[in-house]
Amino acid sequence: MENIVNMNPQFERIQPEFGTSFTLKKFYQSAPNYKPSWHYHPELELVYVENGSGKIHVGRHLSYFKNGCLVLIGSNLPHLGFVERLTANEIEIVAQFKLDFLGPQFFDAPEMLKVKQMLKLSLSGIKFSRHVRREVGGKLLELVEMDNFNKLLYFMRILNQLSEYDDFEILNVGEATMVSNPQDNDRLDEIFKYVRNNFNLDIQLKEISKIVNMTPPSFCRYFKKATNVTFTEYVNKFKVVHATKLMSETNLSITEIADESGFNNKSHFIKQFKKITSQKPSEYRAGLIQAFG
Repeated sequence: MENIVNMNPQFERIQPEFGTSFTLKKFYQSAPNYKPSWHYHPELELVYVENGSGKIHVGRHLSYFKNGCLVLIGSNLPHLGFVERLTANEIEIVAQFKLDFLGPQFFDAPEMLKVKQMLKLSLSGIKFSRHVRREVGGKLLELVEMDNFNKLLYFMRILNQLSEYDDFEILNVGEATMVSNPQDNDRLDEIFKYVRNNFNLDIQLKEISKIVNMTPPSFCRYFKKATNVTFTEYVNKFKVVHATKLMSETNLSITEIADESGFNNKSHFIKQFKKITSQKPSEYRAGLIQAFG
């Protein structure tokens, strides 16, 4: 995610293959020319990562995941690509479908009530728990190998199964859905890229404002309105999320992690880490050891 340099338009056009009503893609490894950007599309998106790691950036939510994830993203909800790397032992499956892909009133049927409620929640983004991912992931792998007719039937069964679970996290809880338009997405994409490439440095407000052709006061107002957080809060959260990645993947000391994540001193790092995660770095690391060994 830190190497994103693509400046393509932010609206992504998705076209199912001939003879299909929704899109299903399977990736075994990250394509060398694939550079995800801050984008949106009217299609809902179900993303399953079997074992990879990366950052989830959906709407205003930003977090790190390890050993896979299962996320449902609602229509026109801005997001970034998930996986930082994939190897031959890691798989990502992406299903994309419009709300009316089976007809404008299909999900209004009484049998579809729970599914419809889940799809409505997806406007804020849904991350399913580890055990749900394990139960449903294998079925998504099977889905890829089916003929088109059975693929459609099986996909509906998967959506129905997901709607039965209550073990999930709303990624943008209590917040209004971000409204997407090309101009805002292009501008936010520039800002997010700059932070990803420079978060470990001292980012000056004057410099980032100049990049998007705004005065510092105008930039601050714009960013707060677009993201519901101040620019400083966003940068600190990005740094802390990167720190959680380092804790999960390295044996660096807390001091080294603070430095690698762009904090100028350890005490400030600990303060921001606890503010954002509700845990001290040492407590967070102890939880990782307990969970993953």
